[in-house]
Amino acid sequence: MSSKNVHIALDFDRSLAFYYGGKDAIKSVGAPIPAMVDKVKKWLDKGYKISIFTARVAPVGKYGPRSDSFIREQEDMIRAFLKNSGLPEFEITAIKHPSFTYFVDDKAVGISENQGEFLLSFPKELE
Repeated sequence: MSSKNVHIALDFDRSLAFYYGGKDAIKSVGAPIPAMVDKVKKWLDKGYKISIFTARVAPVGKYGPRSDSFIREQEDMIRAFLKNSGLPEFEITAIKHPSFTYFVDDKAVGISENQGEFLLSFPKELE
């Protein structure tokens, strides 16, 4: 696969930023996870496209519908986090795009396409 075709959907909380939960946790963002920041920089060097894929900007959350201003606040916090972490601004979305090649998420479990079999191997492209 060409590096131009790799599009990574990167989860934010617990994957790129520390997150410990709790009702008020969404009012701020955690510190960067250094190992993941380093991986993201390597992916950028390879020419991969990266999007932040997070429930923080979903129109409905655990406690019900979210306002546009709430979603903008979340996006602004994530953008500030990216800038302070030495990363460029990425698309921030809660929508699963067909262009996503990989999902990098602390809760994801890989399965084989159209087979339903669990994958235990790690894609070489993400190393």
